[in-house]
Amino acid sequence: MITRGKILGFCICLFCISALLSTECFLRRYDHLYYLPVRDFWRLDRYTDLMGQYDGKAKFVIWHTGVPFDEEVVVKKPAGIKRIIVLGTSSTEGYRVSRDDNFASQLQHLLDSNYGNGKFEVINAAVGGRVSYQLLVFFQEVLLKLSPDMVILYLAYNDVFYTGPFTARDYYEKIRKAFWGAGDDHAKKERLVRYGLNGLYPLYPFFAESRLFGYLFVKTFGSFVEPMQLMPPRDQEYVLREFISLSKQHHFKLIFAPEMVRSGRAEAETSYYYSLMRYVAEKENILFVNILPLLRKYSDDKIFLEKDDPVHLTPFGHQLVARELFKQVHAVTGSDQAQNTPASPSSAG
Repeated sequence: MITRGKILGFCICLFCISALLSTECFLRRYDHLYYLPVRDFWRLDRYTDLMGQYDGKAKFVIWHTGVPFDEEVVVKKPAGIKRIIVLGTSSTEGYRVSRDDNFASQLQHLLDSNYGNGKFEVINAAVGGRVSYQLLVFFQEVLLKLSPDMVILYLAYNDVFYTGPFTARDYYEKIRKAFWGAGDDHAKKERLVRYGLNGLYPLYPFFAESRLFGYLFVKTFGSFVEPMQLMPPRDQEYVLREFISLSKQHHFKLIFAPEMVRSGRAEAETSYYYSLMRYVAEKENILFVNILPLLRKYSDDKIFLEKDDPVHLTPFGHQLVARELFKQVHAVTGSDQAQNTPASPSSAG
C-alpha cells in the first residue's frame, strides 16, 4: 500500500522536475546569454565535412560571427589565380561596416585595379571573438584545403585579453588527437571537440546543452575561473611559429600584420605582442607589415568607430590597412605586373 509520504515525495519530485524543465524551456526561448560555450572555433555550412569529404559540393561557407554576411568559397582554386587568405577576428571581419568597406574587400579592389580582374582572390576568413590558437586549428583543418598562395595574420587584441581553460599548446594537442587520429568519422570528431575540450566543467557532456546549467555555472563559478585563464606570451609565440611551419610545408607566403588598436592603455597592453611578432618575423624571415605608424599620422577618431572601442575600424581605417597590405603584396608579387599605383589617402585627422 502506497503511503501518504511516498505520494507526497513523488509529487515533490515531479514538481521539481517540472520546474527545472520549465526554467530550461524559458531560458532557451528568451535568453541565450548563458549558453555554456562549446568552443566552436569554426563555422561551416552543413554540407562541408572538415576531413575533406565535401559531399559532392564544390563550395563551402565561412560563417562570420560579428557581421551579417558569410563568405562562400570555391574549394578548388581557379587556374591562374593567386589566392590570399586574410585571417583575424571581428576587426578583420569588418564589424559595423559594410561588406565592401572591410580591408579584405578593399585589398581585393586595389589588386583588381592594379593587376586586372581575375588575377587575385582575397578571402576574408576572419572569425569574430576567436584567438590565434583557435584560428590556427581552423586554418590547418579547413583553410589549407583552399591552397592559398599568401596568408595574412592580422592579430593581437583578442590574444591579450582572451580567457579560456587551455593553453595554446594543450588546446592544439587535444585538437590534433581529435582530428588527426585514426578514422574519418566526422560526427565523432565534432563531439570530441564539442565535449572533450571542455574538461574544466564537471560532467560537461551531460550538461553541455543546458542553458540552466550554463546560467548557474556563470553566476556561481564564473568570477573565480575567468581571471586565471589568460593566454601567456609563450603560447602566442608558439602559435606564430606553427603558422610559419605550415607556410614552409605548404609553400605559401606568410605576412604578419599587427592589429591597430586605439592609442593609450590598449596600445600599451598589446605592445609586447607587436614586438613579439616583429621579433619572430625577423628571426624566421617572415614578411612584416608595420601598420602602427598610421596611428600617429591620423587621429583616433578618424580610424576607430567609437571613443570607447579600442580596435574596430572605420571604413577609412580599413582603407589604411588595405593600402599598407597592398604595398607588401605589390612588392612580393612584382611591380612589373601592375597597371596602376594606388593613391594615398588625402584626408588627414
